Amino acid sequence: MTFEEKIISGIIVGLLVGLITKAIGYFLTREKVKAGLLTDIEVHIEDIKETNEYLNEWLPTLREGEVINYSARYKSDDYILFKSFISNLPKYFSRIIFTNILRFYKAIEEYDVLLEGFFSDVTTWKKEKRKLSADDLSYLSKKMERIIALGNILTMNEIKSFLNLPDKYEGKIAAKTIIK
Repeated sequence: MTFEEKIISGIIVGLLVGLITKAIGYFLTREKVKAGLLTDIEVHIEDIKETNEYLNEWLPTLREGEVINYSARYKSDDYILFKSFISNLPKYFSRIIFTNILRFYKAIEEYDVLLEGFFSDVTTWKKEKRKLSADDLSYLSKKMERIIALGNILTMNEIKSFLNLPDKYEGKIAAKTIIK
């Protein structure tokens, strides 16, 4: 082998090692991002299930003409893990998986906003020692139904991969139903 051939083969080997290293790094990082997001989604789903159970048990304890004796406060999540990954998601996942992840987190954010508003009303009424009317109970019930309907959509599938994420959120209850 001539000196030029040795240089060329050395360059080729170096390029191949570099490409293989980059490919392995890409796939390892992709798997870490995937595992992190799937775990985050799993935690959110468990929280939503628990919250829906709480609402189903708590609301029937309220009675017309009585005041609210206890309530919960709710602070929505900041989605720190998701937000830290979002700029890299298109690099690691297909368009379909990327959009499904975005839709899922947008739906979780909507769930959090609805829940935060619900408990804000309840806490205000508790502090005011407001005697609940039939209209108040109906209003809270409709808000709860809306929250639970979205929660049920979010928790409907067991998410073992991003392909299990819903691509549509049909069955959500529109906001206008609360005021009817």
